[in-house]
Amino acid sequence: MAGAPSPDDRFVVALASLPSVGPGRLRALLGRYGPEGAWEAVVAGSVDRGLLSRAGREGVEALVARWARRACEVDPQACWDAHAEAGIGIATSGSPAFPAVFAADDAPPVVVF
Repeated sequence: MAGAPSPDDRFVVALASLPSVGPGRLRALLGRYGPEGAWEAVVAGSVDRGLLSRAGREGVEALVARWARRACEVDPQACWDAHAEAGIGIATSGSPAFPAVFAADDAPPVVVF
């Protein structure tokens, strides 16, 4: 599944690698900003707080700050490469490798590993 990523794929995988980013948050970030824009918003700490109404015990501001700190340590291309080198297949929604079984899913994942 992993191969040469599209520029967007790299950002999706890097976003998915952040702490407390599950399918719902990933979908919300991508829906609001698109892949590269979401990454830029996370790095800048400027994520729309309304997307994170349920941040658990940590709180929204702490979560956004934690994402920003972690994202500053992550290179999206290196994140993609590390997955590929480890033999982890990656398919993002809309890519030819994305499993067809999700086509009828009401809330399909954005990325599968």
